[in-house]
Amino acid sequence: MLDLNNPITYTAAEQTAIDTVLASKRTGKERWTDNRTKGIKNRISIHCLAEQQCYCAFCEGLINEGDAPIEHISPKGRTPDFVYEPKNLVVSCTRCNSPK
Repeated sequence: MLDLNNPITYTAAEQTAIDTVLASKRTGKERWTDNRTKGIKNRISIHCLAEQQCYCAFCEGLINEGDAPIEHISPKGRTPDFVYEPKNLVVSCTRCNSPK
């Protein structure tokens, strides 16, 4: 089983940007796709890939380089306030991140 106990920590500037996005009355998906957090999402992906040693958080299969979508453990639609919650973010393989 993967050890997922080292979530990303945000810089003060990143947290300010996230707080601004979360203060909006937008949906979880809209909050996640906000352009103000594009660089943050890139850093989340890099951090999660390193912490997970390039393994999918769900099936534990090896993730191919350049194919590591960020997955929300608690879905964006159900918990829009957790969209950027570090303990809610992992990377997964395309198969596990695809709609069923």
